Amino acid sequence: MMSMRFLALASCVLALLSASTFALELPPSVKAFVAAHCVECHDADSARAGFRIDTLGADFTAGNTANVWKEVMDKINSGQMPPKKSERPDAKAAFAVASWVAERLDETARAAQGAGGRVPMRRLNRVEYANSVRDLFLLDDNFARRIEKELPADGKVGGFDRGAASLFMDEGQLDQYLAVADIVLNEGVFHEQPKVQKMTYDGTAERYVHGLMTAYKDESGTFVESNVPNVVANLKEPLSWIPQPNFDQWGSKDRRYVPHGPFDWEMKNGGIEYLAHSRFFPVDWGRKGVTRDGWYRIRVQAGGFKGTDEEALKDVRLTMKYGEASPVEMTKTVVIDAPHDAPQEYEFLMYLQVGPVGMNRQWRVSWDFGDRKEAVIANPLYWDVQWKQVIVGGDIARAKSEKKPPEEIEAKKKLLEETIAKATENRKTFEGPYWIWNPKLNIAKRPRLWLGKMEWEGPIVEWPPQGRQSLLFDGEERDDDAYLREIFAKFLPLAYRRQVTPDELDRIVNWTLKTKSDRELSFINAVREGVKNVLCSPKFLYLGSEAMPVTALETPALEKPQSDPQPVDGWQLASRLSYLLWSSAPDEELYRLASQNKLRDPDVLRG
Repeated sequence: MMSMRFLALASCVLALLSASTFALELPPSVKAFVAAHCVECHDADSARAGFRIDTLGADFTAGNTANVWKEVMDKINSGQMPPKKSERPDAKAAFAVASWVAERLDETARAAQGAGGRVPMRRLNRVEYANSVRDLFLLDDNFARRIEKELPADGKVGGFDRGAASLFMDEGQLDQYLAVADIVLNEGVFHEQPKVQKMTYDGTAERYVHGLMTAYKDESGTFVESNVPNVVANLKEPLSWIPQPNFDQWGSKDRRYVPHGPFDWEMKNGGIEYLAHSRFFPVDWGRKGVTRDGWYRIRVQAGGFKGTDEEALKDVRLTMKYGEASPVEMTKTVVIDAPHDAPQEYEFLMYLQVGPVGMNRQWRVSWDFGDRKEAVIANPLYWDVQWKQVIVGGDIARAKSEKKPPEEIEAKKKLLEETIAKATENRKTFEGPYWIWNPKLNIAKRPRLWLGKMEWEGPIVEWPPQGRQSLLFDGEERDDDAYLREIFAKFLPLAYRRQVTPDELDRIVNWTLKTKSDRELSFINAVREGVKNVLCSPKFLYLGSEAMPVTALETPALEKPQSDPQPVDGWQLASRLSYLLWSSAPDEELYRLASQNKLRDPDVLRG
């Protein structure tokens, strides 16, 4: 089926193209050179480096032919080919082949840039395709940019990605266009109504780092560990723990408890006021909340204090980040200008994408609290001793890797034993507090962020989508054949960027009706298949076809190209203007002027 579709597309495109002025046979001298010096290593049997030259033709406008011949020319010019162990070719013969390739490359590039006023047909490049389907179906531009990335990068001629010679179509690319058409229709037009999710994050009730290794003793005398702010905030004597007897701070179950010391947050007015903490981790909104590409609404109750004097910030900024370090990464930063003791609600939208399976879709909330120094640090009287053995252990590993004298390594090992013994004793005798205020900061002057509830809602969509409403303009209840004809009578001129013939309309309507019957499709799914057919038609995919309402079954005799500039009609001119100015299909005004044949009026065109 794919081969038949491609052959139909190719024959239609060839029918629309001008007759080529280029010879399609290799010159005898080039044939002889290739046979003598290239084929032995680059034919069907050998194909060294995956490169075949025995099937390489002379039509530089076909497929990747120009790029392959350029590689051949570069190898000859650099002396890399034929290999040095092979018989060396005559220098004049090699120069002649390289010169022939260079001339053909220049000739092809010139032809692609223009031919006596006749612009060679070319397919839409990926930016133009994405913009065209965006405007055709009234899609969000963010969705269009995703469509752009779904298509392979375009080749360039003279540094531009609009040259016909580089914008060829092969079967692999047609596959891509079919796949992208499915994405456009399945996710942008004919998708089911998405379920809107609403989630709320209340930091006061979340178990996280608000309490730093915090515990307390309950009424029965049992030690209970908790980091939940609305629990910790009410403790009269918050505790922190020290592992016994090993150094596993988190995994050790045998713990000794000491006074906790200060916290770098405080519960106020139903929220939390922070002195530090660069990141907050709401319920995993990224993975759970982003169910489809689209806009998501975030509401945040927040207030800020910039700080004073040496601790002051220009602004208190809250940053939301989705899918960090992934292709779907999205960041939104909001200046919190409401006072920390009189917070306000901030609301904004973010366009978020699901991305492929397995991609990072985590959601992070952070704020700028200045020099990034933590307001609360571990007590050096405890922590310095505990970490010294790590430093000494690193010194030993480094000494071994540098092959230091054995006596030096033994001395370090002895120091490590002493350090571990001291740390072990320190864990037994240290009385706290575990945490202290950072002495390098002026805490009273530090910036502050008050954060209340955060709410997430999405995806925010208009239902039905605008493109669907426009396509099914008389509603979704009608399902008669006459309605199908009306739909395509309105849609085809927009897709083909010109008026259509009755025969063209008949063909797509009859094809859609047959597909509907053969596959037992619903009316809407049949319309979808008909629209997909149109999106994969050369009349949509190719610029230059606007004034040529022909099909592969009605191939006219190819005319000899004219050397003088040829006039274009209003529809061709409308497309040339629109794709030049905004890389998309003509807008309503250009359509109107083209249909009224007014675009060639000098005053109208100047306007």
